[in-house]
Amino acid sequence: MEGKLNRGDQINWNQVFYFSEIAALGSVKAAGEKLGLSPSTLSAHLSQLEADLNIKLFDRQHRKIVLTPEGARLFSSAKHMFETGKRFIDLISPTSLGCYPISIGIVPGSSYSFAHGIIQDYIKSYENVSTNVLQFQHDDLESALLEAKLDFGFTDQKSERKNIVQVTVEASDLNFFVSSKLPRLDLKEHLEIRPLVICRSHRKGPSASEEVLESMDIPFKNLIVSEYPSLVESLCREGTCVAILGRRHFEDDPSVRMLRLPSEFPKFSEKLFATWHIDGENSEAIKRLKKILNGVEI
Repeated sequence: MEGKLNRGDQINWNQVFYFSEIAALGSVKAAGEKLGLSPSTLSAHLSQLEADLNIKLFDRQHRKIVLTPEGARLFSSAKHMFETGKRFIDLISPTSLGCYPISIGIVPGSSYSFAHGIIQDYIKSYENVSTNVLQFQHDDLESALLEAKLDFGFTDQKSERKNIVQVTVEASDLNFFVSSKLPRLDLKEHLEIRPLVICRSHRKGPSASEEVLESMDIPFKNLIVSEYPSLVESLCREGTCVAILGRRHFEDDPSVRMLRLPSEFPKFSEKLFATWHIDGENSEAIKRLKKILNGVEI
């Protein structure tokens, strides 16, 4: 005895693909030319899909077709579904598809601005690929990589997953900086009269720098936390705050001064990792990224 089909089992997914092409091009005729199908054939498939779903996907306005709210929701989901499918195929197939947008995730933090140059080089080197750049927290970034929602990403946190690949693309000693306009005081004296500003993307307990300052009995007036290094840099240059950042942020910058630290003060480093799912090693997106990274000096 045959099992009863659910409604989803009866959906023709080819018709969903035809619909997404029509929606993307805004024309049945243009979609037909791209797919090699006649407009009448595509219209028949579209009508059948609307009947199966029991919703109207397009409104006809004069000679144009416009997505209904339901059609817009389906298009958004279908687009994501087909892009993900193409990405999965690229992971396992030796033949590059090269026809989906590259999706890149970035975790905000003190070093994330160094990812901008890598992304810029990627876009300049591969102009035929459209690119989506999205912001994530670290755990969400890794989940998106594992679910093939992203091709690769950038984070300042070391991964504990064996199926996540990471390559260091930036490493710089963390130091304390103040504006060159301020008088020459030691770190403790500066922190008695102005705030400490640090850059971090999460607030799960104190940072390593805060813990060290406390252990060395160096109190600070108050603390400013920002996800954006540009704000930390600005507050430092203006003399508003004492900043903790990697040396690269103020390289050859006469407007700031690095403070001398006690010899017993431990060293910290600011790092940025390029990261991707291990299954993506042979994908075109990662092959291209590796070519860019081979030219990066750490």
